[in-house]
Amino acid sequence: MHEVTIRSEGALRLATLPHHGAYTGIGAVFDRLSAWAAARGLIDESTRFIGLYHDDPASVPEAALRSEAGVTVPPGVVGADGVTILNVPAQRVACLCFQGPYAELEVPYTWLYGTWLPQSGEEPADAPAMEAYLNDCRGLPPAEWLTEIMIPLKPR
Repeated sequence: MHEVTIRSEGALRLATLPHHGAYTGIGAVFDRLSAWAAARGLIDESTRFIGLYHDDPASVPEAALRSEAGVTVPPGVVGADGVTILNVPAQRVACLCFQGPYAELEVPYTWLYGTWLPQSGEEPADAPAMEAYLNDCRGLPPAEWLTEIMIPLKPR
């Protein structure tokens, strides 16, 4: 159904804001985080926007879902105004690039965890799933949005 690649994802230094509740509500948190980062001159062409998703929405009540909106930041940046700095270590990840609206991300996630992972011989690491947003959804129709889903894997 989808092409999956396994690669090493380098360490990430993220400024993050937490979100609790339906994952579909994280967009407003990204807006607040983007405004915080832009006001400090932290957004340029190399900035990555990363979502971290801690819970399985099929097994955790919607109100209890935990996620974080993240933006890459250089050394020396300190958190403020509810923003914290999170250092994500380098890790092996299974990657799937999805094109389409965020509301349809459940389909590739279900396939990745339910079909690909059991057949792959890989095991998920005890770390949150991540999404890297590869283009700016504000300037494109939803059918063109690109999201890289990254599932951390246990070391081999």
